[in-house]
Amino acid sequence: MKISIQAIERSFEAELHFAVVDNKEIVAASYVGVPEATTAITAGIIENRQVRVDTLLFNRSADAFRRLERKIGYGDVAHGMVFNSLASIDGINNVLQGDDNNKGYIISMNGNIKEDVSNHVIERFGLPMEFQDKYSGLLGFMYQELEVIQNPQFKELYPNLRAVRFDGTEQEVLEIVESALRNGMLIIPKSEVEGVFNPEWSMKEYMINNAQPMNKLLAEMKPLHTMQEKLEPAIATMDRIPFPAQAHVIQGLVNGFGEVNSVWTAANMG
Repeated sequence: MKISIQAIERSFEAELHFAVVDNKEIVAASYVGVPEATTAITAGIIENRQVRVDTLLFNRSADAFRRLERKIGYGDVAHGMVFNSLASIDGINNVLQGDDNNKGYIISMNGNIKEDVSNHVIERFGLPMEFQDKYSGLLGFMYQELEVIQNPQFKELYPNLRAVRFDGTEQEVLEIVESALRNGMLIIPKSEVEGVFNPEWSMKEYMINNAQPMNKLLAEMKPLHTMQEKLEPAIATMDRIPFPAQAHVIQGLVNGFGEVNSVWTAANMG
C-alpha cells in the first residue's frame, strides 16, 4: 500500500505504515522509502498539498503539524512521520497542558485507548491522577473513534493501533469532573495525611498551617539524584564539560528518563 504526493512535474511515493484520518483530513501518517521520497512526502503534507493513500485523497487540517524523519540502515532508506500537533502519541508527542483548543487527538500505539484517553486529559487539563481509571468512562461522550488505514504488509508493527478525536474545552471538562465529585460518581480517596484548609487563607497561610503534613509527604519522596551520589562518567566526555551543579542536574534528568518519557527542569543561569 502506497502513500504518494504530486510535486511540480513529478510525483513521490513510499510504503505506508499507517495513516490516521479524520474524515478527509490526515491526522498522522507513517511511511518508509528512499530518503528523497520520504522528505518530499513529509514536506508536501506540511505544505498542505493533497496526499494519496492507496486510492483515497486527503488534505491536512489548518492545525500546525510536526515531523519526524530518520535514515535506516546504511542511509538508503528513510522513515518519515507527520502528525497533528494537537495529537498525543505515547512516547512521541505530548499535548500542551491547559491548551485553549476545543479538540485534541489521541493515538494509541498499543490500542489501550481508555488508558491513553485518561492520560491525555490528565496531562492536558491538569486533572487529579486519583481518578485515572474513571475519566475514559466519565468523558466517553467527548471522544469518537477515527479511521486508521494500515498497510497489511506492516500491520504487525502496530497490530492494535487505534485513534480517537477528543472534543471538549478545559472549562467543559472541569465542570463535568466537579459535577461528578458533587454527585458522588467520583469519590476522593482517603489519605493518611491530615491537612487543614480554610477558603479565606492565602497561599502563605495554607503552607504555614500545613507545614507538618507536607514535610511528612516530602520525607516519603525519594529524589532521582542527590548531590552526594556519583555522576555518570560520560558527562565528563561532553563537548562542553558542565559545572558540578549543572552536572548533577543533568544526572537527575537522565535518571528521570528511566521513569518517564519526558522530563523538565527550572533553573537560573549564572
